Amino acid sequence: MAQTVLARKTSANEVDEIGLRGQPVRTYWSQVRQHLREAPEVIQDVILAEPVLDRDSGDVEWYVQTDSEVVRYAELDDAGKRRVAGRMSSALQWVQEESSRLAASEDANDRLLGEVLTAAFEVPSLDELYATNERPVITSWGSLAPGPRPERGVLVRTFLSKAPTIGRFDGSFPVPSVQPRASAHTVPRGPISRDKGFLAMLVGGLSLAAAALFALYSSCGLRVPLLDIVIFDRCSTSLSSEPLDSLQALLEEERALRDQITGVNTELAELETECRVDVIAPTQPSPVPTPTPAPESVACGGQATKSGGQGRERYTFMLGSEPGTVQIRYCMQNKPDQLNARYQGEIVATTGEAVKGTNSLSFDYQPINDDHELIIEMIAKQSGTSWEFVVSCPGQIAQQCK
Repeated sequence: MAQTVLARKTSANEVDEIGLRGQPVRTYWSQVRQHLREAPEVIQDVILAEPVLDRDSGDVEWYVQTDSEVVRYAELDDAGKRRVAGRMSSALQWVQEESSRLAASEDANDRLLGEVLTAAFEVPSLDELYATNERPVITSWGSLAPGPRPERGVLVRTFLSKAPTIGRFDGSFPVPSVQPRASAHTVPRGPISRDKGFLAMLVGGLSLAAAALFALYSSCGLRVPLLDIVIFDRCSTSLSSEPLDSLQALLEEERALRDQITGVNTELAELETECRVDVIAPTQPSPVPTPTPAPESVACGGQATKSGGQGRERYTFMLGSEPGTVQIRYCMQNKPDQLNARYQGEIVATTGEAVKGTNSLSFDYQPINDDHELIIEMIAKQSGTSWEFVVSCPGQIAQQCK
């Protein structure tokens, strides 16, 4: 039976989270999960761990539903790494196509979802890649390593054979190693692009000149047509090294220009990172399409009952789009149990510890980004436990436990 396993815990100073519409990318977890559920099987092989924010410490815990152990990718044997890498490669290819499709959509919600999908596959390093049942598990997704110029496209460069090294995302994933954050706009490059083109033309001209000199040299010598001067006569018994020296100088100059172009590429990458204009989050962001309830979801007003051994159970309740006070009535029987209610990954109501008996909790529900999912987490620390609870719809009173 699948259990909820804590794969990783990150503190606030370990990563820099990518922001979209004024919120961390991880807050879009429900929308991303729903979109991936409706996607082809190739992407469903990859697990994006569920982020849960500890509001007191600011730490983020990353959970996985699995019936097997969760192992770091680096600790797998060679055969295991090959299988996980193959699934990552296929999944990233799908993300490339899907992000391109969404970016070209006329629907603003689709374009936002494309941005979220792209940013979700950014990680600080390969240390965030795990595996369970030979399926890749990604933690700390939607974030980068802390620092002024964090490395981007870690997964793409590792698992896709062809990935650009500079430039900004143009709607065709894979993500390049240097690209603007999803919450920023890039200042047009203008003059740098023209300088780069000029240098390329100059290198091409020098290459043609070098080829012409070589062709002349390969006959009897080098001759200046208008002045009728022979610079070097290979057919005579007295040979001169001047033309060969000139050819060598041209080749050296060509190599120097190529090095200069490489330097311009590096400078361009640095400027792209520096020339960012932060975007102020709109007061009324465009909503992400409302996800349809997953098969295991329960409509508000429903009841859950459980008895048996110790462990952790999770249930999803759909609260709808109307705001209001949500009441949770619980009945802990036989043994004490703990109840946590989470919305957007944060605990909004909790018993605080394992309790016994009948009581109720409540919280003020304000829908965010059309995310209507409330996660009820039941923690049984002893065997032989029995409990039930009821979740009301916003603005209503929860029924008594049956």
